[in-house]
Amino acid sequence: MNKKIIFILAVLIVIVGGATTYYLRKREPIVMPTRVIDVGSTQYLLFQEFTGGNDGTGVFHQITSDQAQLKSFFEDYISKIQNKLQTSALSAGINRKYGFSIGPLTLDQSDQELSATINTAFDVAIEKNVAVAFHFDVTHFWKNAKNPDGTRLSDGTGIHDNREWKDWNKTIADKDMWDNEKGIMPSMCFECDQVKVLVDHIARNVIAPAIKAGIDRLHSSGKQDLFAGVIIGWEAGSNNPLGRHSLTLKGYNSAVSLAVLHKAQQQILHDYLERWAKLMADNGIPREKLYTHTTNFSQFDMDYAFSGVKDHLGERGYFDWLLTNLGNGTDSFWEPFNDYSNAGFSIYVNSSQEGIFEAIYAEAAKHSGSWAESEGTNTTIEGKPSEINWETYLGKIFNHGGTLANIFGGFLGAHSGGYGMSTESQEAVAAYQKFLRGENLIELK
Repeated sequence: MNKKIIFILAVLIVIVGGATTYYLRKREPIVMPTRVIDVGSTQYLLFQEFTGGNDGTGVFHQITSDQAQLKSFFEDYISKIQNKLQTSALSAGINRKYGFSIGPLTLDQSDQELSATINTAFDVAIEKNVAVAFHFDVTHFWKNAKNPDGTRLSDGTGIHDNREWKDWNKTIADKDMWDNEKGIMPSMCFECDQVKVLVDHIARNVIAPAIKAGIDRLHSSGKQDLFAGVIIGWEAGSNNPLGRHSLTLKGYNSAVSLAVLHKAQQQILHDYLERWAKLMADNGIPREKLYTHTTNFSQFDMDYAFSGVKDHLGERGYFDWLLTNLGNGTDSFWEPFNDYSNAGFSIYVNSSQEGIFEAIYAEAAKHSGSWAESEGTNTTIEGKPSEINWETYLGKIFNHGGTLANIFGGFLGAHSGGYGMSTESQEAVAAYQKFLRGENLIELK
């Protein structure tokens, strides 16, 4: 879970020496009409199960390599959901499903482990009669990713250097700021040939066949609606700062304005996600069940987070800083939309006036298909209570064209803190049950 606040605080400490002043600008809410999804579209309420994490060196390790143990782990997670939601007593509404999302599945894992884990998750979905989605991190964990010849993608040097550059002198970029993970690599160069070869192999030869096989199993069991989808990216690209390596390969140089480079950087991330989506769509995964996942700042977020930077650098310096360091600002909500998948976003509620939902609605209206809350829960990014209730939170997704909500923090134990307390609260459970019964969700301001 990339928490914007970690990046925010790190940047403020470096730039303004900890002298932080937050300015909360009042914003009038934008009233958007309810967006109607296609008749017959199933809407999914999912809970994110975590299959593993950083081993402390920046390499992802799955919680267990034993698939029997992993299956038991998934089953236990589903049981916790079912017990809390009292699903046995629920009369499910038409086209409303609940279930789990597994992940992150990462570039650090072997082809065999990815395929086996996908198969195990389908086993559980079929046996427990719950929906399943597959959540892939395609940008952060790549330290142990392998080239076709068995060498590590991250070990490349010279013309085979696959890391991003922070300047035009080919200085390797600083570590990825996502989630403040220890030992994590700098961003990979999305435009580098070896990266594209790796993506093509994993998407076409590993992920798509494994998921297509699972979909076929669901169809043969008459349970095709249990496939909730594939989420491509785990806050992909994070804050998306300028990467001069990719930009150089695209033909840009220091003579180009920051504004042009900024837009080009957004396009590079967009095209990288689209590459994954197209490969999966072309190899048997339904487009309507493919989602991306980015994290994007609203104007409120920026006013809240970066006022100290603005005070320190001045208006002009601040503007240049944003163009260089924050590709995923207010103008970035178009990035996760493409012709081969639906868009997905991280959504926490830092303020009822934040504008994240409204920005998503406005962008979604320009595109066909649906969108998803690919990560989030009804708390602030720090895990503090939000200003809206749970029914409103879900309504702001499902009443406005959202077909999938992937809720974080639930059924993970005490370490999930405020996230878990909110996600498993009585208010949340009542909202989940109302949604699953097929009742209309009422949004309160």
